[in-house]
Amino acid sequence: MFLFTDLTEADRPELSAMVERCSPASRQARFLSCAPQAGPDHVATLFRDPDSHTVVVRGLGTGIIGFGSLFLDGTAPAELALLVEDAYQGQGIGRLLFDALRDHARSAGVTELEMTALTGNTRMIKLFRSARFRPTDSGTVTGVLSVAA
Repeated sequence: MFLFTDLTEADRPELSAMVERCSPASRQARFLSCAPQAGPDHVATLFRDPDSHTVVVRGLGTGIIGFGSLFLDGTAPAELALLVEDAYQGQGIGRLLFDALRDHARSAGVTELEMTALTGNTRMIKLFRSARFRPTDSGTVTGVLSVAA
């Protein structure tokens, strides 16, 4: 059982700790960078970017185990990104985060979502396919999905 909530300032230390618990490979897949500062820099952005909407997921008795963000800068498509702690990957949490953020995007009037994954990120590519994203370039896998009703 998982609990999904909107990100609050009180989540900052716990979210930072969750990102640090992720393997370097998971952090690189999420932040598209192997720079050690990429994770902390991104977490800081979530708290100061008024155009982002972030949902965190907690396991029962475990604290934050994942998060997903939607970046609504007024241009289409809006960017959607996910990170699930390594020990919890493969349990459908990423899909649940995706569904929650897709629904938020629809309610905010967004008509397209974009997600980017490195070509070796097979779990994210599987999510792309199941959600019917269409590829847009090579080297990374970027998909666009219409969410208009």
